Amino acid sequence: MQIIFISVDNNYELYNKCVKENPFVKNNSNITTVSFDNTVENKFISVRYNEFLNSFDYAKSQEYGGAWFVFCHNDWEILEDIEPKLKNLDKNAIYGPIGIVLYKRNAKDYIIEWCGQCFEKKRDGSNLRLLTNTHTDTGTCVDIIDAQCMIIHSSLVEKYNLRFDEQFEYDMYVEDFMVNAKLKYNIQGKILNLKCCHWSQLDNINERESYSIQHKKFIDKYKKEKHIAFIGYNQNKKILDIGGKDKNLCSEYFNPYRYDSKIDINNLNNSHSIIFHNINNDSTVLDVGCNTGVLGEALKKYKNCNVSGIEYDAAAIETAKGLNVFDELIQADLNCFEPEDFPHLKGKFDYIVLGDVLEHLVWPDKVLNKLSEFLKRGEKGDGKFIISFPNIAHASIKSQILCDDWEYTDVGLLDRTHLRFFTRKTIIEFLAGLHLKIEKMDYTIWDVKGMQTLNYWNILPFFTKLFIKNNPHSFVLQYVVVVSKDMDKCYTHLCDTNKEKMEIPKTKYTKELKKAKRRAKLLPLHRLYWYLKYRLYQKLDYPLRRIEKCKRKAFK
Repeated sequence: MQIIFISVDNNYELYNKCVKENPFVKNNSNITTVSFDNTVENKFISVRYNEFLNSFDYAKSQEYGGAWFVFCHNDWEILEDIEPKLKNLDKNAIYGPIGIVLYKRNAKDYIIEWCGQCFEKKRDGSNLRLLTNTHTDTGTCVDIIDAQCMIIHSSLVEKYNLRFDEQFEYDMYVEDFMVNAKLKYNIQGKILNLKCCHWSQLDNINERESYSIQHKKFIDKYKKEKHIAFIGYNQNKKILDIGGKDKNLCSEYFNPYRYDSKIDINNLNNSHSIIFHNINNDSTVLDVGCNTGVLGEALKKYKNCNVSGIEYDAAAIETAKGLNVFDELIQADLNCFEPEDFPHLKGKFDYIVLGDVLEHLVWPDKVLNKLSEFLKRGEKGDGKFIISFPNIAHASIKSQILCDDWEYTDVGLLDRTHLRFFTRKTIIEFLAGLHLKIEKMDYTIWDVKGMQTLNYWNILPFFTKLFIKNNPHSFVLQYVVVVSKDMDKCYTHLCDTNKEKMEIPKTKYTKELKKAKRRAKLLPLHRLYWYLKYRLYQKLDYPLRRIEKCKRKAFK
């Protein structure tokens, strides 16, 4: 596999450190470097990159399976071997370590920055920070790739004759490249989980004088295009300019509001409604992963609760602040969360709610242990967790796996952002291991198709369906449990207690569960006809076979 790093060099020392003498580049025989000396002519970076694309020998490269082009700035340093990352990638997509996703909310437009494992620091090495998200080996879909590094295969460049727009000097040239690729050829951009470092950190993109000029060019170029949201940044990470009504570049499944919906407190087949009904009036509540605050709003309005919230997404927090129902809103990443940073919260809450949260965490057990310090302790009773768990053992997932498939979706049990998966048994053991006792369990129901695009249930044989259908837990979409700390009981005793609470006897079947079981057909109608006919034949034939058997015994 051939890999080519292409850079425009206007700082020898920085380029040598980050690219040319980088051990992950220099010591790999499959990697070659191409550098354009720009200290004299000072051509636009888009012009230099096109010079490379125009001079590359695509026919000869095809003999070796083509080449991966890594267009990178001279201040971009890779911190791991890139070859294993590129080995199994789809050659029909464009990749990078940093990008953005566009999304719309309440007539406002926002961006989310999506990163691999990218360090940022200033040229002198100060103000080091890590920007990171979790991604699969095949990458995470985004709308735009950042210009620091763009990776594309030579076969894709040759197929569509892709080129950079040479009117863009240093900014917006990759954004323009991506927009053209998306609109004209439906080529997707993806973020790779690459370890890297950017050595020219800016506090505000507008510190670079040329940015506003280049951004205006970008807007002017696409002002008549109704399918694009113009991309711009300020310190609050909001889009500055919007063009057109139809924004087909936006990636809905990374919209943090995809789980945001108003709570119908009368709908008991909804996890947030169940959580709402398990909280007493006038309680103190910490809503972890509060999103835009819909649960907090309901608790304040109907139960006069004092609600605080923890949320990772800044845009969602801004929306939640507008509700004026939270005592405090904290922006925090639970994966690197320390209770010592919030001493005023210790022992404060009657309830800590984690609705659709634990499945998104790297170490959910550690997070629960840390959050338990915020629960009340006292004679009147200890505070409690209310947690919703998605059930990966739902009939739709069982059916899909039996059909040798595993299809990620935008939301639901196989949400692309889920890191952890739970079943009834693992929930029992998981909570017992943390000395947590289930006091109450409720559940929500979904039919056998689930949220998958295909109905795998219809493909399964009769007795497989019967086996799945006989287990009521196969219809559970989410378990909602109220749990409390119990340090006096051993693990085995807690497992037995939790198991008892997690049972669903027929007396506890909800109306939705009965309906879902009734709708889970074991056979299509035409198959049912032949099955009943076969069973009827067996019954009619049985007396004859019995007589023949008696005759054989008599003659012996």
